[in-house]
Amino acid sequence: MLRFSPTAWAKLLHFRDRGQTEIGGFGISKPDDLLFVHDFLTVKQEVTVASVSFDDNAVADFFEDQVDAGRKPEQFGRIWLHIGVGAIGRQVALQLAAMGIPWLQLIDFDTVEESNLASQGYLEDDLSGPKVQATADLCQQINHQLEVLEINERFRRSMEIGNVIFCAVDKIDVRRLIWESVKDRSSFFCDGRMSAEVLRVLTACDTARGGKQDGRDFNQDTHPGVR
Repeated sequence: MLRFSPTAWAKLLHFRDRGQTEIGGFGISKPDDLLFVHDFLTVKQEVTVASVSFDDNAVADFFEDQVDAGRKPEQFGRIWLHIGVGAIGRQVALQLAAMGIPWLQLIDFDTVEESNLASQGYLEDDLSGPKVQATADLCQQINHQLEVLEINERFRRSMEIGNVIFCAVDKIDVRRLIWESVKDRSSFFCDGRMSAEVLRVLTACDTARGGKQDGRDFNQDTHPGVR
């Protein structure tokens, strides 16, 4: 279970009540208990009532300071965000649980239909229930120590995200919107796509642009099989 120290919780409440905008930050945990947040730190950022944009240099300085303080990345950046639990997303979530990750966030507004049983691996007992709940239940059967946050709604720009994201939604325009929202706030972004019997593995890492990917991979004409 994710827990907070009185200091970390007081900081979160302070920032929540300080103004009308969103605010982002990093939870700091102990090496022997990664689910116990003992401090909350923020960096320079631009905020609105619905979004947060971290300053790249501030984030880089924060990571360097944390490493200099003797902390490992999993103590200040180990948060997983998972969007979409259909044919691809559900299987990715189950594999992450089997790998032993400590915390997983599932986002999907959909419910389980009969057509999902064969194509996405859901059970008859899951019918009519939220996909995030059914997936979370099975993930926790695989990994009893896994903490899962279920969000049974569509992805929104204002949602808190971590540094590792698996995107597995249906529509290409939604994928583009998610990418544009998280590209400057994540260190790893996986965009999984399926089209009947077609399988392609595409990677993008432009070192000249710091490993950043542009939006050309989210054109409908480029991927006609994705709907």
